[in-house]
Amino acid sequence: MQVVKGSNFDMGYQQGMLNALLIKDWMNYIFSNPGIGSLRHLQKPLKILKPLIGKVSEIYLKKTLKNYLPDLLERLYGISEGAGCSIDEIFFMQSVEILGTIPLYQNGCSVFISDSSFFNSGEPVLCKNFDYLPFLEGLQILRKSCPDKGYRSLDITMTPLAGNHAGMNECGLTVLYNYSFVKDKQRRGVPLTLLIQHFLQTCSNVEQVLQKIEQIPWASSGILILGDDQDTFAIVELSNRHISKRRMDSPWAVITNHFIDPFMKQYEISQDSKFHTIFLPEPWKGVRIHETSEKRYNDLESFFQRKEKISLQDIKRIFADHGNSDGGTNNSVCRHSKISSTLSSSIFLPASRKLHYCNGAPCSEPFNTFDMEQNKQDN
Repeated sequence: MQVVKGSNFDMGYQQGMLNALLIKDWMNYIFSNPGIGSLRHLQKPLKILKPLIGKVSEIYLKKTLKNYLPDLLERLYGISEGAGCSIDEIFFMQSVEILGTIPLYQNGCSVFISDSSFFNSGEPVLCKNFDYLPFLEGLQILRKSCPDKGYRSLDITMTPLAGNHAGMNECGLTVLYNYSFVKDKQRRGVPLTLLIQHFLQTCSNVEQVLQKIEQIPWASSGILILGDDQDTFAIVELSNRHISKRRMDSPWAVITNHFIDPFMKQYEISQDSKFHTIFLPEPWKGVRIHETSEKRYNDLESFFQRKEKISLQDIKRIFADHGNSDGGTNNSVCRHSKISSTLSSSIFLPASRKLHYCNGAPCSEPFNTFDMEQNKQDN
């Protein structure tokens, strides 16, 4: 686990120094990975376009962050200086999550949340398999943020990012982020990973996040899953311009990458939309975009519906499940494919402030336990 402390700039600078080689040489790292496959042909166009894309990303994001999240803007500048690379390159890497909702429809994550009545340890639990491009596994980090002002947090993120896609702060507030795929027009706003980091640093419970979330324009779409140590949960579905906030109305819930709220369905891509982008190899062309999300959702629902209570081992077992396949597929809960694989698995316990974290696929890698006071505990 990487620990960063101090001002927002200081925390960014420390992260940049700790990961300087991977941040500066990220493109060579990615395209030298054997798992890149047919996407290797994108290397030359990206090298040519990277300076332009980086400058456009800086122009697009800088003003919005200055107006709404100046703390995270400082952190981005810190990462840039610590890593010894240009700020427009950092902005380019930060904007990848926005671009990811457009061509990379096959990526997504699986989440399970439960209140204290259903989990046999007697506390709430939030679990996530992080599924993304398999050749990015070496760029992910577990970070402990200790700001001078604000709450400390455990953050699961990537080396160049100031924000995170899953985290828990010292108050027990936990925020998870899944992709969703929509058709309404994109607007200028802040990436959701930065929004999550801001919530963890400034909010102590779910209610505070729900009050604040519409005050800051967000970029792209997603599903935010909120939980805290008081058995309070909320699921926030976001298209590019619309929002739905709902409470968990049963002891547990499953979330993948499609909307549940009927109001939000009108802004989501249609159920029969098929994958047609030119960026991915032939096996995925013509596949229904929602197929993997629906399959993982149904498998998780079926598993938990058979339980009166669940244990930590139950959770680890289902999040490592390959279904009927020996090695896992693009549609299994623990995913294994050329396009999207499970890069890490996380089990957050907000009441005890503990995180069980698996750096890699949970079918093959061990979980380690961390908490807010100690960097690592023995299992």
